Amino acid sequence: MRAQASPQQLRVRKRFLLNPLPYRRQGIIKHCWQRSAKNNIEDNAVHHIIKDTMFPPEGAKDMNLDRCIRLLPHHGDTGGFFVAVLEKTAPLPWQNDQKDCPDPTKEKKDGEPPRKKPKTWRKGTFNEDPFVFMKSTDTELEHVKEFYNLSDDFAMTQVFNRLREDKKETSKCRNIFFVVKKLSEILKYNIDSIKFINSGVRIFARTEGKMQDALYRVTQDGIDIMRFFCRTQTTTIDHVEDMKVLLREENPEFNLYSEAVKAQIWKDTKNGPFIMNYSPTKGAGFSVCGWRGDKSLRLYINKHDRIHFLHLMGESLPDWLKLQKNTRATRHEAAKEREESGNVKEAEAENKDEEVNGKTE
Repeated sequence: MRAQASPQQLRVRKRFLLNPLPYRRQGIIKHCWQRSAKNNIEDNAVHHIIKDTMFPPEGAKDMNLDRCIRLLPHHGDTGGFFVAVLEKTAPLPWQNDQKDCPDPTKEKKDGEPPRKKPKTWRKGTFNEDPFVFMKSTDTELEHVKEFYNLSDDFAMTQVFNRLREDKKETSKCRNIFFVVKKLSEILKYNIDSIKFINSGVRIFARTEGKMQDALYRVTQDGIDIMRFFCRTQTTTIDHVEDMKVLLREENPEFNLYSEAVKAQIWKDTKNGPFIMNYSPTKGAGFSVCGWRGDKSLRLYINKHDRIHFLHLMGESLPDWLKLQKNTRATRHEAAKEREESGNVKEAEAENKDEEVNGKTE
C-alpha cells in the first residue's frame, strides 16, 4: 500500500489556469462540519455513510485548502466537483529521490545504451495501435496541404496516424488525427511507459474514390478545426431551401438546387471533397463536409448530424431519418388504426349479412 503524501510535499497553487472561472464556492467555508461533529449525530444508522474523508485532514491549515473551489450541481446544472491545482514541492514517499528522472526532451548521449521498452502486451489483452506522429514531408500531408492549400498556421507537428510500422508497405494510412500541443508532448514522451487507448480528433479520412488529387477528405468530426486552415475547397452559402435539400436527401437530384448555389459552389471548389459553411441571415449557422462531382452534390455526414442540423433550422424530419419509430405514441396510433379498421370490417360484414338475408326473404 502506498504511503500518503504530507502537506510538506504537496501544496495547493494560488491561481487557476482557467479564466474566467465558473460560478463557484470556496473549498473550505466557515460553516464546514468538523470531524468531531460525526460523533454528535444521534442516529447511528448514518454513521457508515459519513466517512472521515469527507472532512479536512489533520494539518489542513498548512495545505491552503481555502484556495480550492467547489462547483455545486445547482449552480450550473452540472455534477459536483472539488477542484484543486496541486504543486509538488518535494519528492513523494514512493519516489526514489536518489535517481534523477531522465528528461525526455534531451537526446541520448553517444554510446549510452537505449532504455529497455517495457512490455505493454499481456496475454488476453489487445495491443493498441501506436501513435505515429507525422512529418510535414510525408506524402499524405503533402497531398493534403496542396489540395486544401493549408495555411502556415496549421501545426503539422501535432498530427498523427495509427498505422503500424510493419504495415506501411502493404497498407495505407486511412485516418489522420490532430491533438493540441500539450497533449502531443504527453503522447510523444510517455508512449513507452503509459498505455494510451485513444486520443485526438479525426480530421482527415481517406477517400473511397480513385481521385488522385483528393486522397483525403475533411471529416465532420474535425471540420470545426480545419475550416479555419483550409483556404481552398471551402464555400459559404446562405440559401435556406438548398440546405434543406442537402440535409433531407441523402443523394439529392441535381435539378433540386438553385442556380445561384450551383454557381457559387462551382466557382469556389473543384471536384472532390469540400467544406460548406452555412451562414443564414437569421438563425444558427454551421459547417458541413460534402462531395462534389461533375453533376452531383451531396453531404458526407451521418444521420445524427442531419437530425441535429434540421432541428437547428426548425425543420421536420423525413421518415428515413426518424430513429425511434417504435415509440409509445406510434404504438398507440397503430393500435387505434387497427381498432378503427376492425370496426369498419365488422360493419361491412353486418351489411353483407343483411343484404343476403333480404334477398333470401
